[in-house]
Amino acid sequence: SDHLLGEGGYGAVYVALDHSSQPAKRVAAKRLSLRDLRPDQVAREVSTYHWVQSASTSCEYVLRLLADAVEKDEAHYLFFPLCEQGDVLDYSVSRGGLTEPEARPLFAQMCTAVAYLHSLGVVHRDIKLENFFLTDVSDVRLGDMGLASFAPVADGAAAAPVGAGAPLICLDWAGSESYAAPEVWAMTHGSAQAKAAGYDAPPADVWSLGVCLFTMLANFMPVDVAIPQADWRYDLLLQCERSGSSY
Repeated sequence: SDHLLGEGGYGAVYVALDHSSQPAKRVAAKRLSLRDLRPDQVAREVSTYHWVQSASTSCEYVLRLLADAVEKDEAHYLFFPLCEQGDVLDYSVSRGGLTEPEARPLFAQMCTAVAYLHSLGVVHRDIKLENFFLTDVSDVRLGDMGLASFAPVADGAAAAPVGAGAPLICLDWAGSESYAAPEVWAMTHGSAQAKAAGYDAPPADVWSLGVCLFTMLANFMPVDVAIPQADWRYDLLLQCERSGSSY
């Protein structure tokens, strides 16, 4: 289909038709350019979906990968159920922000999706409103696993439940600027010691969830970048944390 749903740095998402069902169903086709991505980057996203979907439990708020296919050496396609209502950011902005009663059930589903991934040993690492999709205005799906990581385990062993307190240390910057936690920014702006130590990824996902909630309610981002001396709003947050005051 020529109907473009969205476009990013490494590909685009289109509406496609699944002719394996009768009548044919509309699905979302994510086209990843193999000219812009390394094969291991594509494989990581596909393997993360397979890992999550092979679990003995499931979560309705995590988007399911229906199939994937390679187009010669040019592109890798991932097929997902079509979320007709777009993403949560567009929905929230279109309403000038959400009221607490409107945001509460959506945010509960968002938290459930992230907690489920953590229980499987998976960290998303790019939690943002643009990656939560709506099948209708009250039903959320978390997608885009392109930056996800999961705890390496032996064949047949269970993943470490990172959300239960087990750390999953990452050493690279990942995510989207205004959603990234301070410890993630330390990978590019911190000391050599901080960079060598890495950061615990599950709490960084939780920080990003907090940014999502703030943005849904306030209709603007709480900070541009969570770097001291680089964003006055972040510096104000640090002052409030140290003093116990609030604004």
